[in-house]
Amino acid sequence: MYLVKEDRFENESQLFEHSPVPTVCINSSGGILHANYSAQALFSLDMTQLVNKPLTTSIMPVDRRRFNNYLAELEDGNSAHCELTFKMRFGGKLNTLFLGKPIIENGHFQFSIVSIIDISAQKLVENSLHETKEELQHLAHHDSLTNLPNRYLLEDRLETAMARIKRNGWMGALVFIDVDRFKIINDDYGHHVGDEVLIEVAKRLRLTVREQDTVCRYSGDEFIIILEDITCKADATNVIKKIIDGFSQPIHDLIEHPLIVSASAGACLFDKSDYDCDELIKKADYAMYESKKRGRNCYTFFSAEHSIAQNLNIIMENELSMAIEKNEFQLHFQPQIDATTNRIEGVEVLTRWMHPSRGIVGPDDFIQRMENAHLSSHLTEWVLSQACKVGKSLIDRGLEFGRIAVNITPKEFTSTSLIAVVEKSLVDSGLPANKLELELTESSIMQNPALAEKLLHQFNQMGIRLTLDDFGTGYSALSCLNDYPFHCIKIDKSFVDNLSDNKKSSTLVDAMMSIANSLGLDIIAEGVETKEQLTQLNKIGCNLMQGFYFSTPISEDELSEYLLKKQIGKSSQRSSVIPLH
Repeated sequence: MYLVKEDRFENESQLFEHSPVPTVCINSSGGILHANYSAQALFSLDMTQLVNKPLTTSIMPVDRRRFNNYLAELEDGNSAHCELTFKMRFGGKLNTLFLGKPIIENGHFQFSIVSIIDISAQKLVENSLHETKEELQHLAHHDSLTNLPNRYLLEDRLETAMARIKRNGWMGALVFIDVDRFKIINDDYGHHVGDEVLIEVAKRLRLTVREQDTVCRYSGDEFIIILEDITCKADATNVIKKIIDGFSQPIHDLIEHPLIVSASAGACLFDKSDYDCDELIKKADYAMYESKKRGRNCYTFFSAEHSIAQNLNIIMENELSMAIEKNEFQLHFQPQIDATTNRIEGVEVLTRWMHPSRGIVGPDDFIQRMENAHLSSHLTEWVLSQACKVGKSLIDRGLEFGRIAVNITPKEFTSTSLIAVVEKSLVDSGLPANKLELELTESSIMQNPALAEKLLHQFNQMGIRLTLDDFGTGYSALSCLNDYPFHCIKIDKSFVDNLSDNKKSSTLVDAMMSIANSLGLDIIAEGVETKEQLTQLNKIGCNLMQGFYFSTPISEDELSEYLLKKQIGKSSQRSSVIPLH
């Protein structure tokens, strides 16, 4: 051994020389005294070439100051470690961890033994996890279709805007925008066209407002804009006029002819005296409905003269309070299919409000209003009761449906009476607990994690199946899987929508499959609408699916017919499903 006494390594020489870990002996300035065979291979130099070679020359310049500090630590007699970028002789870089131990004799530093560990794979995983975490955090606060801030980020932006206005003494405006007759577009041309319309609307809104303003997708076809730093009502009026005028240009290339879309807007001014975000949104929402009454494609400012009694939200809340008594709610059902066997593994329950004058109203238009009016608990109780009765009726008729799945809203999940409501629904109907499935979102759990843990374990002990809905859109979804007894995760529709043209979505879905498999969980993809999506999901290994490709939401009678056809095998796999159109 070079410049190092052989007796120093007498008992460990063979282990040192043949260790698979590159290891060198260095002096206090980083000069190489000796290198084992693995280190010689790493440097691409033999021992004669390495002796007295400064190790510093193999460290990237950006890391050399850190390496010098590392050497000083060793010379002081301390074992030390340091992450450094190693420069390969023939090009290329390597992420490494230097582990060093000083050799001290009679209180004096002699040399250091340093192991050079390749951590490139570890760093790659760390970087990938960091990017995934950032993407999940983005998804938690942004709408997956338009990439606009969502309603959760809206609250934060609005509070920030109000705080700035209190400091600078200026004004702001909240603008509530609703796409006119959007339901007709969806019904006549399909959801894929409806989605493209919303993407175009978002694009036009962003181009219309100033850089400091915020555009959010609030829900469905509703958007909210926060206008900051305005001096008077006229400033807001000018922007809103541009927004309305921006809809005058038809949207091309979506259908066989140009598609004309309009919007109704409602606005509410606010200044330093305003502090209630929810109240501002209600006022702008009310003003928007006033624009609808005036014939659409216009804007209205909320004013003090507007009577609260005339507020359409109040009117609708009053109507909702009577809707259950009047039997205006109906359940629809969407089958969940094992695409490899064509077997029905479950049925998701969807609630519709059959309004006497407005027709079919979806949950996006009434759930939030029911929660605001403290009516949602009554609806949840009714839905659970009816769903369990339907499930028991199907069993009594010998129809196999897997499980019947009911969505629980975040507000209702935090109710201490939920356990009692579920138990009563099962007892009254006679439905076995293992035939009931509850779907919950991450936000439901995060509102009260301690209560969530207690409730979920109680449901699990009862034999009820638990599914984490909208998986992948929250930043702590992995924590939910680790801490709570879920049986299944449901891939959010936004990932399925992007499978065909977004490699990242495919990678994320593949990662979700790996997570589910490693934890012994089932995984189901929602929103499957095309053969291409089905094929790609099958390639990834996801076989459980639901969506328009298999069946639209159907009534109880249609569900019975659907199950009967499946069971007796009167038709093939594709003809036995309810068609999309």
